[in-house]
Amino acid sequence: MGLQLFGGQWPEKWAPANAGTFEQEPFASWWPRVEADLGHLDPRVAEQWIHRHWDLSDYFGFDVRRVRSELRRLRTTIIVDAIRSVDDLQPGDIGDPNQVYAMFNRNGSAALEPALTMNATGTWNMPVLVVESRDGFVYRQKQFPDARLWLIEGHQR
Repeated sequence: MGLQLFGGQWPEKWAPANAGTFEQEPFASWWPRVEADLGHLDPRVAEQWIHRHWDLSDYFGFDVRRVRSELRRLRTTIIVDAIRSVDDLQPGDIGDPNQVYAMFNRNGSAALEPALTMNATGTWNMPVLVVESRDGFVYRQKQFPDARLWLIEGHQR
């Protein structure tokens, strides 16, 4: 059937205070509160996905308690050719890289991360987040049986 990428909810105790606002709780105070439940994940996974996006994530409720994380280098061909994402639901509607560049460099943002590193090195200061499954994926009732890698966070990188 494939790994379900949606549905359910995360425990409310994982919610950052003031989630989705400019006053959202900083990661530095949030992580100690949730580390007992999420400590099996690399803190960057929790920060870039659960903390940063909370219920705005397309994958809100994905059962992160049943997964592990590891940092892996992937060849560019794998990243481009083998990783599937929500962009597969609307082929041809992938973001224009020039638009992404402009978005991260407007209104003084070029002096802040991620634009600072992106402009200096041509890449971001944070790895993309990918889920692997031998059984494919199910995203919003659509089956992706042949997909083995799915992009969770980093679609604009």
